[in-house]
Amino acid sequence: MMKKIIAIMTAALLMLMPALCLAQGDDDHGKIEVSGYASMSIVPDLAEVTFGVEMTDKDAAQAQSRVNEVISAATEALAALDIPAEKIRTSSLNLYREYDYSGDSPVVVGFTASTSLTVSLDDISLTGPVIDAGLSAGANTLSGVSFASSRQAEYYDQALAAAMTNAQHKAEVLAQAAGCELAGLCSVSESYSSSMYVTYAEGAYDKVNASGYNAPTQVSAGEVEITANVSAVFDIK
Repeated sequence: MMKKIIAIMTAALLMLMPALCLAQGDDDHGKIEVSGYASMSIVPDLAEVTFGVEMTDKDAAQAQSRVNEVISAATEALAALDIPAEKIRTSSLNLYREYDYSGDSPVVVGFTASTSLTVSLDDISLTGPVIDAGLSAGANTLSGVSFASSRQAEYYDQALAAAMTNAQHKAEVLAQAAGCELAGLCSVSESYSSSMYVTYAEGAYDKVNASGYNAPTQVSAGEVEITANVSAVFDIK
């Protein structure tokens, strides 16, 4: 019976050892582990617009040809807005079969071709005009508009420093509540997190207003949110 009790106590101590090591550490100091967070909102100065065209035809080459005509017209319309060619890229290119599933087995009834262009803008005031230029050229899909800041890396550094300050503050509060003092930083790690304000409008797009006239597209940039997270471990005494 005594051997059984000793065995149970030994097993319990072995289970507690990892927790004790975490609390005490190799240098006989306790530790406090905290996370730090910071967020800041900034006004964007960059934009990306993605629009495209999708056409279906019984002939694959004809479907692709119709798409190519619209993309060519859209590229010319963008050039008229003084958008540099290097700011325009093909972001998707697809061609697939259309099937009729009403019978016993699928039958090919046509082909759908689609191409999307993504336009990068250093002047966000051109966001609306770029959308209108594409749609006027025959584009029938608008995949999204995203906004960012050219100083995003700089602002992220500021948010990261603020997140570390937040972690330090939490550790000090916990140490004081526990009746001890911080002995120094043991380790710190970054958990990268950054988000942007994004506006999406998917599917076919019709910009004719109720009066029957074409209305210019209005796009609000809003703000870009930059967030930073850190995990820190402090020694306590």
